[in-house]
Amino acid sequence: MEPLAFAHTTLRRGLPCCLLLVVAHEGSTPGRTGFRMVVAPDNILVGSIGGGIMEHKLVEVARQQLRTRRPAVVIKRQIHQSDAATDRSGMICSGEQTVLLFPLDPTRDTEALGAVVAGVKARWGGAFSLSPDGFRVYPSTRLPTPRAFAPAPDPAAPTQGWRYDERFDARQTVHIIGAGHVGLACCELLSRLDFRLRLYDERPGLNTLHQNTYADEQIVAPYDELSWRLGPGGPDHYAAVMTFGFRTDAVALAQLLPKPLRFLGLMGSQAKVTKLLADLRAANADPAALARVQAPIGLPIGSQTPMEIAVSVAAQLVRIRSEAQREG
Repeated sequence: MEPLAFAHTTLRRGLPCCLLLVVAHEGSTPGRTGFRMVVAPDNILVGSIGGGIMEHKLVEVARQQLRTRRPAVVIKRQIHQSDAATDRSGMICSGEQTVLLFPLDPTRDTEALGAVVAGVKARWGGAFSLSPDGFRVYPSTRLPTPRAFAPAPDPAAPTQGWRYDERFDARQTVHIIGAGHVGLACCELLSRLDFRLRLYDERPGLNTLHQNTYADEQIVAPYDELSWRLGPGGPDHYAAVMTFGFRTDAVALAQLLPKPLRFLGLMGSQAKVTKLLADLRAANADPAALARVQAPIGLPIGSQTPMEIAVSVAAQLVRIRSEAQREG
């Protein structure tokens, strides 16, 4: 949602901007449906529609529109084949994508765009539409699919009668249990991937806790209070346990096992993980709950440094989120 949040900030400053949005794609393309970027009049760019020469050309079109007194909607089909008869993008990926250039106006679109940004932040879902009638927000229950594009019924008038709809869901919440160096790196990376972050630690004077400006919330409390501090959990909640030691990992994990989380992961060596899970089994922890623990956490990419570990964790969470979105 970062491009839309940036667009809203730009509109609140009284400045227009242009939203570039991939509304449809087929085959192998660098930009897929839903990819977006925003071009501001001060030449700031946020987001991407696939990069390369195609993106460069369409950014220039957006800038030209912003320089006019009455910017217009532009819909560009981009075919990624060097031998295409028309609409060549300059790339050779073999697929194609349709890009919408939609001017956003401070007097017309600020309120609706603000409702999307606030809705995501406040954790309620919804949907928005773009059409010749403007930018609109409505309840997500009216949109059965994540994204839908209806092109203009008359190919001779491609900017008339089209409509794009997209559902926006509340951000998935990641509970980072442990505010050490890996927790800091995870928060830094996950904050750029549109997750909501809650950071927990029981050490109030920890330097990496104070350095962490990426988490949406910081909770400083004993780990044996995690159960009620985390809340009821649910399918849009993920938890990653990475405290400073074996004992605190065990305390935290025992608090989280009963929670209906989408994901529960534990950082540590295989030997540590095996011993910790065995101890919990001996303490009569629920075998089904223990079987759901992903440990060691992260995809196996040979990570060593805190940021490398964060990359492996982030990749795992993005994969799980994508699978959940496809299911829903």
